[in-house]
Amino acid sequence: MNLVLSFLKCGKQSIQPSNKIAVWISKLLEYRLIDTKEKAEFALNYNIDTLIIVNGITLFCEFREEAKKLIYNAKKIIWIGNDYSIKIPSLLKNNLNGKSIIRIAQYDNFDNIKNHYTLDLNKLLSKNDMPKNIYDISGLFYYGAFREGRLNSFNKYLKFNKNLDIHILSSKNNAENYYKINSKSNIYTNKTNVLDVLPKFQCSIYIEDDFSHKNIMTPANRFYEIISCKTLLFYDYACKKTLENAGYWDEDFAVNSQDEIIEKLKNYNELREKQILKYSEKNFKKELDNDFKKIYFSI
Repeated sequence: MNLVLSFLKCGKQSIQPSNKIAVWISKLLEYRLIDTKEKAEFALNYNIDTLIIVNGITLFCEFREEAKKLIYNAKKIIWIGNDYSIKIPSLLKNNLNGKSIIRIAQYDNFDNIKNHYTLDLNKLLSKNDMPKNIYDISGLFYYGAFREGRLNSFNKYLKFNKNLDIHILSSKNNAENYYKINSKSNIYTNKTNVLDVLPKFQCSIYIEDDFSHKNIMTPANRFYEIISCKTLLFYDYACKKTLENAGYWDEDFAVNSQDEIIEKLKNYNELREKQILKYSEKNFKKELDNDFKKIYFSI
């Protein structure tokens, strides 16, 4: 038996990228998905050939003991990494039973894992059927985790500017942190599907952690979500390494300040049409399916 393990339950309404990745791999390879104690207990009755584990926090896993046994018994272990900040947990490392970990991740091998393959997993979050809407709200829209490694970018692009309205989708816990950067920003804390609100805004900005500037990463999920919604996306110059490596860099969308965004918005229609056309023939999900299979069946 071959398995895909998610430390958290993959509900139909789950918005966690790691959960979506677990479901996708399970369906793509036709492997049994293990995301509950009951399913883990069932799998322990069988011989396990390959166990694919999608990164996640083990603290809240309801079947830690069963997971340990599955890891110990499996013949091959593959770790799927879609977030460089989530380390391979001791629960996995301490139960390998002499096996080596094979890692397929959306980041480069910065920590020197012996068996590592880089794959752009965030392509999974793209959509090809989003309509081209006329925006309702002018200005710059940002969403994403509030991380210390993004503070330099936040202070550059989200600060107050009388000529550029700033809109931020945030958790209630982080709203105050954003207000400290710009007390006049418009902050939305309603729990919502970001794909429902993105098309309402004029433009957004692609930024990344400072760590990503120095290491090879694939584009974040925000890149594919914004492109899918056909909202004009500007590229922070500091992200050139990431986007150039992915084949997406274009100077027409590159900015280094709020003033450059304001200036480029004067050509909003032209830039947006160019960007939509640039990605109109892309089928990111199909690319991901093919790239994953190519790596997986070579291991």
